[in-house]
Amino acid sequence: MPGGCELILDAASGQTYYFQVDPRDESFLAFAAGNLVASMVTDGELFSLGLELGASAAESYGRVCGGAFKLYPVDPATANWKLLELNLSG
Repeated sequence: MPGGCELILDAASGQTYYFQVDPRDESFLAFAAGNLVASMVTDGELFSLGLELGASAAESYGRVCGGAFKLYPVDPATANWKLLELNLSG
């Protein structure tokens, strides 16, 4: 299934794990390419959105852990810095 991903985590009791979620560059570029093509063909928003989403789905099709986002582990110092930035932004 496009966008589906199974991640296995071997977690130990009492341990803390940090993960970061980021957009996948490939998915973003496919979405942007769909937007570019749509803007050359029509100014219809619904058609444009359909083409953007279609391009993103096509890019991810058949890939293991394709989709719009990627998830990966980060060290505690990086996670704490990101959480601090997030708290300061709101």
